[in-house]
Amino acid sequence: MLYLETLLNKKKIDEIHLWQFTSISNDVQYFESISNIHKSSSQFNEYREIFPKIYNKRFIIGIKSTKGGSYVLINDKYEFIFNLNNTVYAMFANKNKNEVDIKKCFKISKDKFLLYTFEINNFTLLITVKKKVLFNLKIEDNNFSSVKVHSDKHSENYWHYEEMKNRNIKLFDTEFRDRYHWYEAYKYYLTYDYEILLKMDDDIVYIDINRFDDYIFFIRNDKINIALPNLINHAVSLFYNNKYGLIPSIILNKTYINRNTSLEVYDYYKDGKQAEIIHKYFINNINKFINNKIEPINLNGQLPSICAFGIKKKNFVKYYKKTFIKRARFNIISFDDERYVHTLKNNYLFPKFICVHYHFGPQAKEINEKMFIYYKSLKINI
Repeated sequence: MLYLETLLNKKKIDEIHLWQFTSISNDVQYFESISNIHKSSSQFNEYREIFPKIYNKRFIIGIKSTKGGSYVLINDKYEFIFNLNNTVYAMFANKNKNEVDIKKCFKISKDKFLLYTFEINNFTLLITVKKKVLFNLKIEDNNFSSVKVHSDKHSENYWHYEEMKNRNIKLFDTEFRDRYHWYEAYKYYLTYDYEILLKMDDDIVYIDINRFDDYIFFIRNDKINIALPNLINHAVSLFYNNKYGLIPSIILNKTYINRNTSLEVYDYYKDGKQAEIIHKYFINNINKFINNKIEPINLNGQLPSICAFGIKKKNFVKYYKKTFIKRARFNIISFDDERYVHTLKNNYLFPKFICVHYHFGPQAKEINEKMFIYYKSLKINI
């Protein structure tokens, strides 16, 4: 996040999207502390506070309900349910506090974004969509003090709004947690508005800010499909970094020296001891890596792990259909992001742009938190 937020603040990237595939409470709390919820699911259906930009006691929020209802709670008093049975409901306690008034209006479309305007004016709460007033309610408040949202059970809903804090850092809460549902994130970008998609695993611990522009310029090349950065701790990058002298043979196990193709070092992802040595060598020789002059390398026929990559939207949409495979064991159609890369031609490694991938699962024993201390001590120099 240190590197991503630097890129965001310098307007090198436009948005950061965090896709939450974890249920670990500390991780969830961390996500919520640095971002704004833009997709909620039945995994977490309690209310979460959001911070939309409010102008003159008015804010706009786009809501898309894929299954059940989308809930909005204003000032912890006034609750609205959108798209529940194609209906919008308003629920709030009446003056004697013993009963709840329920108002509803019909014919609200689901499965697409609708922009709703919330406005408080002279103790009146108005909600409009497409210039149609849904609700005009007398309330006790004359300002917005809080806005909270959540999804109905067995649903997953999307929210679009301009953030007041942690701007352009968006949290997407996923319905399922296993790798066989990673397609949920990728499918979203078939229709999202962007030019270039950059995907990074959660354990990318270093990004070379200085050559980021060069990397983006390279991705824009019409002949490029997926472009991989030079990933420290990655089999394909290891092969070429050794071949071109960035990683000397003297620190490598003989298994990885003088190989003919990167396919011959594919099992490197299991080797935690070798990965630890490479991490330490990179940290002690960082300038050698970030100043390298290795030209882009075509990866046709190779099997790179996509811990990080960049791709233009038009190519992503064009090749997305190739990514689905049938998993007989689970009887589901799933998205296999590794196979996505393997089936495409004109994928490239861009060696001048360095990122560090912390570890693969089988390396975790050797690459523990002690190594992470070294990366936390590195400072961004621009």
